[in-house]
Amino acid sequence: MIRNVCVAALVAVLAGGVALAADPGKIELKAFKLKAGFDGGESLVGYNDGEEKLFFYTIGTATADIKIDDEAEYTITLDASCDEANKMFAQIKVKAGDAVVKDKFDLTQAAQKEYKFDVKLKKGEHKLSFEFLNDIYKENEYDLNFYIHVVKVEKKKK
Repeated sequence: MIRNVCVAALVAVLAGGVALAADPGKIELKAFKLKAGFDGGESLVGYNDGEEKLFFYTIGTATADIKIDDEAEYTITLDASCDEANKMFAQIKVKAGDAVVKDKFDLTQAAQKEYKFDVKLKKGEHKLSFEFLNDIYKENEYDLNFYIHVVKVEKKKK
């Protein structure tokens, strides 16, 4: 009896470990290079280790290097949220390699949500970037901020 329980527990742990480790296409948020939209704004864009998310308290860009194994159609999945301000949500620009995937894309809600973008990419190294475009702020009234929680790049299934 004890042996069966131990084996079952081991299988559960191993299965859970595989599920956690097998997250194809996920890009580590710490791999993104962050740049504020103006000199002196470096502390206003960054990685929040405790909440495991990128934050943009001002306009700025997050860029990561990605490696594409095959020329094909890919789906970029962005799990993002924002702080609504003055009845507006965050607006972003999405680029992959030389392609502008979305020039101006408005998040549809403040709460965390997945957004998907399709793009054809050639084999090789590319830069993936997300640019926060519409920071607005009025002291003691509103402050529009943008957050990235998860980024994935996966080959589209046929």
